[in-house]
Amino acid sequence: TDWDVLVQIVAEAEYGDPAFRGATVLDLGAHKGYFAAWAFSRGAARVVSYEPEPNNFARLQRSASAHLNWEVVEAAVSSERGSAQLTIAESWTHHLATETETPSGPVEVNTVALADALEEVRPEVVKIDIEGSERKALPATPPSAWESVQEVLIEVHPWAWAWERSEERRVGKECR
Repeated sequence: TDWDVLVQIVAEAEYGDPAFRGATVLDLGAHKGYFAAWAFSRGAARVVSYEPEPNNFARLQRSASAHLNWEVVEAAVSSERGSAQLTIAESWTHHLATETETPSGPVEVNTVALADALEEVRPEVVKIDIEGSERKALPATPPSAWESVQEVLIEVHPWAWAWERSEERRVGKECR
């Protein structure tokens, strides 16, 4: 998995060619910090990384400790501040979007509203890979929160959006 993430970011250029030079970068769904390290290697001035999965966060924190301008926050980014159950199957398959049975079960994590993270950090570049939470976080974020942002790199998880539509259809049928 780690190798796949590195290949996606560097070799396959999944995120294109962002304008990192001198930028503050908000890295949402930081995993173990590969994207942030790539941003620094391409001239980012500051990176703030959010990661809720405890094992990934420990590795992320170790990586960030070697860089003065890299801040890490142990939290999931969602539509609101508070806490939520994080479903964990593997270090790379964790999400708030659905309730799924997994070997390790859910873990309670802190959540931060996307709007709050944007307003606190005031980034020029934002990477969003929040494992389906974009479904609720994006619509809940007012346009004013995006004022400093010049570039958004987002991984959309269709399964999270499809789940909501199929759930609405199921509920709609039951209500008829």
